[in-house]
Amino acid sequence: MALVYKPIGREHFERVLAMDGALAIALGETVSGLCFEALGDSGFDLSLAIEANNQVIRAQESAMKRLQIHDDIQDMLICLQNQYHVIALVPHTSMFVYLVLDREKGNLAMARHALSKLVAKLR
Repeated sequence: MALVYKPIGREHFERVLAMDGALAIALGETVSGLCFEALGDSGFDLSLAIEANNQVIRAQESAMKRLQIHDDIQDMLICLQNQYHVIALVPHTSMFVYLVLDREKGNLAMARHALSKLVAKLR
């Protein structure tokens, strides 16, 4: 997968971050593990989170290969006691969006919908 990043305005990330319960959003790249955009206050280093979640994506891709599952990952959800962490991959690129959502204040369905709209702009 080649690095293809179609720059879009920061306002698209800010719209997702404006949702109730959204704490932080970041744009990462799976080849290098670099963070290209980071907004919000998650209480932790978003660049480090991008690097760590890059490893999560690679582990899932490896598992799918070993299991001979021939499909693409759309998004991944990590449920913590107080937060949801959503990783949305941008098809046909090496980019992914990472969203941290407060579990009490946020709406997971709306967050996934907003992320799908953002991902479509990044294609």
